[in-house]
Amino acid sequence: MTDDRAQELSGRWGNSDDEDNEQADSQIDEQASETNGQTDDEDEQAKKRRKLTTRERESQMVYLRPDQYEQLHGTWLDLEYRFGRKRGIDLEKSRDFLVPLLELGMAQLGDVESRDLDELADLLGIEDQ
Repeated sequence: MTDDRAQELSGRWGNSDDEDNEQADSQIDEQASETNGQTDDEDEQAKKRRKLTTRERESQMVYLRPDQYEQLHGTWLDLEYRFGRKRGIDLEKSRDFLVPLLELGMAQLGDVESRDLDELADLLGIEDQ
């Protein structure tokens, strides 16, 4: 590369005004971080609003006594039938029944850190060993 060409390129890409370039770089970095922050916030809000796919959800296996299972399954069948027949809505057992049922139970349980242990033991049916 000739000296003239090297000098032309160095002037174009910033060897001459390092202070101006640093200011420009810091402005670009600041704008990029603001934009990234806004995008991250929007992504989180969008994730909360949309329904998660089955693969995106966490899973937990629960073992039930036979009588609990029969009650749970019977209630589900009743709801599924009624919503389908009366409103034409096809329910998904996990998303539309089990998750809201668990949320209702968690809401009723409340903040376990602030509650008395004896009260929680009675409520949950936990016996001292």
